[in-house]
Amino acid sequence: MKTGPSAPGRIGFWTAIGALFALAYSQAPLYTSNQNQYFLHGMAAAGYGHLAADWLANTLDPTPVFSWLVAGTFAWVGPWFFYIEYGLLHALTLWGLYAIAVWLLPEELPRERRLALLVILTLLFSEAVRFPLSHFTWADGGYLLEGGVAGQRLLGPVLEPSAFGGLLGVSIALFLRGRPHAAALMAAGVATVHPTYLLTSGGLVGAYAGVLAFSDHRRVTALASGGLALAGVVPILIHTLAIFGVGGSQVSADAARVLVDFRIPHHAIPAQWLDLSVAIKLGLVIGAMFVVRRTRVLPILAVPAALGLVLSLVQVARGSDRLALLFPWRVSVLLAPVSTVILASQAMAWGWRQLDRRKRQVPSWTSRAAWAAMIILALAGAASFALHLQRQSRDPETALFAQVRRSAAPGQVFLIPPGLQDFRLATGEPAFVDFKAIPYAPGEVLTWYDRIRLSQYFYRDNPADIDCNLLERAAAAGVTHVVLEPAQQGVTCEILHKVWGDDSFELDRLGP
Repeated sequence: MKTGPSAPGRIGFWTAIGALFALAYSQAPLYTSNQNQYFLHGMAAAGYGHLAADWLANTLDPTPVFSWLVAGTFAWVGPWFFYIEYGLLHALTLWGLYAIAVWLLPEELPRERRLALLVILTLLFSEAVRFPLSHFTWADGGYLLEGGVAGQRLLGPVLEPSAFGGLLGVSIALFLRGRPHAAALMAAGVATVHPTYLLTSGGLVGAYAGVLAFSDHRRVTALASGGLALAGVVPILIHTLAIFGVGGSQVSADAARVLVDFRIPHHAIPAQWLDLSVAIKLGLVIGAMFVVRRTRVLPILAVPAALGLVLSLVQVARGSDRLALLFPWRVSVLLAPVSTVILASQAMAWGWRQLDRRKRQVPSWTSRAAWAAMIILALAGAASFALHLQRQSRDPETALFAQVRRSAAPGQVFLIPPGLQDFRLATGEPAFVDFKAIPYAPGEVLTWYDRIRLSQYFYRDNPADIDCNLLERAAAAGVTHVVLEPAQQGVTCEILHKVWGDDSFELDRLGP
C-alpha cells in the first residue's frame, strides 16, 4: 500500500519550500520604511542607544504586541533575527494560500503537481515578478497581483505589524480544514498584532459563523468560535479605544484631519488611490468569487468584501475622517492575493485536466525542474536584497549617521530634515520630529503636527529665508543639535556652531 511522506519528510519539505519562498519574496535591509515607525517603541524599550529619551518613543503605542516582539528579539537574540522572523511569516503565508488552493481542487495532488503549484505561487509573489512590474507599469505596480488598494499590502518589503496579515490566509485554511476555533483565534491574533485588521478579522469570523450556523447547522460551534475571537480581541480593542477615543471632541477631529489630509492621504482618501490597478484587483476578486460560487469559500470572500465595500461607500458619501482612518478598504489586502491564488490554481488545474484527457504522462524531470525554478527565484530575491544592502551602504547619510553614533551622549536631541526618516534607528539617538514616524493619540498627533511644521519652516531651500528664531523654539523643546542639508549650509544663526560636515550634511551644536 502506498503511503505519504513521513512527518520528518513533510517538515523537511516545507522547511525547504518556506525558505526558498522567503528568499524569492525578498526583504529590504534593516531598518527601512515603516520599520522607522513600528520598531521605535520596541527598540527604545530594549535599551537601544538613547531612544528611551525620544519624544515619539514615549507617546502611546498603537501596536504594543509588535513592540514587545521587537524589544524581545533585539534584547535577547539580536537584530539579525528579524530577517528570520519575517522569513517564517513568509513561509506561513505561502502555506495558507497553498492550502486554500488545494482545498478547492477536486482530488489529491501528486507530488509533481504540488511542486508545480508551489512554483507558480512563488513566482506570482516573487521579487522576480515585482521588479519588472514596478518598472514597466506604475509606482506601486510591483504589487499588482498581491497588494490591496491604497498602497496597502499583505506582506511587503519589511517586517512590520501589517505583515502579520499573511496569517489571515492561514486562518481561512484552518477553517476549510475543519478547525473553526483555531481559525477564529488566528484571525483575532492578527488583529491583536495590528488593530487595523479588526474590521477584516471581524468580517472573516462573521463569515465562519455564518457558514457554521446556516450551512453546517452547527450553531453552538458558531457561537463558540465567535466568542473565542471576541475574547481574543477585547484587550487590544480596549487599548485602541483608549488611544483613539470614542468621542467627537474638537481635538480628535483636528487630529483626524491632520492624519487624513496631511500625513496619509495616499492611504485615507479614495480619490488619491483610485486608478487602473484598483479596477484590475476588483476584477481578480470578482473572478475568484465566480470560480468558488458553489463552495464555502464564497461567503469567506464575500462577507469581508461586502463589509469593506459598504463602509467605503459610506466614507466617500459622508467624507468622514474617522471612518477613513478605519481603512475599510483594507480588506483588499487579503482579498486580492487570495483571489490571485484561486484563479492561478484553477487555471493550472484546467491545464492538468487537458493533459489527463489526452493521457499524456508527466515527464520524469518535472520535479527536478520545479526545484530548479524555486532555487532560481530564490537567488533572484537574494540578489535583490544584496543590491539594496549595497545601495543602503552608499547612501549620503551613512557618514552622518556614523558621526552621530561616534559622538552619542545622553541628553542629545537632533533637529533633522523632515525626510531623514532613518535617523533614529540608524543612530540610536532621539530626533525632534520627522515626517515618517507619527503618533496616533489625538493630542500627540497635534503636537507632532506643530513640530513638523516648525521643522518644515526651518528647512528652506534659500538660507536667506530661514528664521533663526525657530532654533530658539527648538532649543526650548530640548533640541541640542541640528542637521543641515546643503541648501541650508549657508545660514548664519548665532546659535549654530559647526561640529562636523561633508558634501551632503553638516552637523551643528546649538548654544550661545
